[in-house]
Amino acid sequence: MGLQDRILDAASRVSPHRLARDVAGQSQVIAEHGRVLELLEGRLKAAEAYGRLFNHHGSLISSAHTSPAFRNDVRHYYAMRERSEIALTIAQIWRGGDYWEFGASPLNTFCNILTAFHINEFHGVYPDTRFYAFDLFGKGASSEEQEELVEANPDYFATYIARGDELHLHQAHLENHGLFVDQCELVQGFFQDTLTKERKEAYLAEGRKIGCAFLDCNIMPSYKTVFEFIDGMLQPFSFIYMDEFYWPQTYLYWEQFKERLREEHGLGVAYLRNAASFGALFSVHPLATDAPPLSFS
Repeated sequence: MGLQDRILDAASRVSPHRLARDVAGQSQVIAEHGRVLELLEGRLKAAEAYGRLFNHHGSLISSAHTSPAFRNDVRHYYAMRERSEIALTIAQIWRGGDYWEFGASPLNTFCNILTAFHINEFHGVYPDTRFYAFDLFGKGASSEEQEELVEANPDYFATYIARGDELHLHQAHLENHGLFVDQCELVQGFFQDTLTKERKEAYLAEGRKIGCAFLDCNIMPSYKTVFEFIDGMLQPFSFIYMDEFYWPQTYLYWEQFKERLREEHGLGVAYLRNAASFGALFSVHPLATDAPPLSFS
């Protein structure tokens, strides 16, 4: 049995409603980019390893005699599953607006939200919802300012631009996912070039607002750009997710942004949950002004 047949067989047993369709629907991407199969095989191994981590009581088994590969698979699967649950949490209590993801490659979390949105039948309640994905998608620097950013963060950018322009692969993956394709927009480029004043003004002029801002920016200059861009774009009862929330600089920017929400836009935030102890999800809500104050004796 070949690699693709083995993956399809395992997928049908592990998660027929997601993995089997994911593999079977990726023929165009597989033909163009062979590593997709290896990635899918890795997902299946991680899922199987995670399942073996628990005993029949639901407690963790001893990992004393497990291999480094097993432990790595468990860590990876746990992180990815947590992000999937973030999408389900958001979609369960969606209150309208559009979804904007900053740092969307390779579209795992982006497709998570599409699936969660569909599962909760919100495409009938909010049929006009748009989904935006911002990333380099493999595109390298083309200006002096971009070169300076790349040179300041060489290890990070090497991962994302080494293979060249992959926008067409991401578009093919999105089409194969098969959900709300016509309502999705993949925006390629450096944030300082795509998150412009003109884009923001045109968007707000349509009377639109962000229902969820998903920030997976990885480096602090990008977080700064995104926080400054989304100021004034979030609607009441929206969501913000930050993937590197527990980094000191990310937290510093978050504190400044929270103050801006409160002082300039009359919005407060509430912590909802974490994601594998590296990200955090918050809800954004209007501040109540008509409730009587608490009285403490």
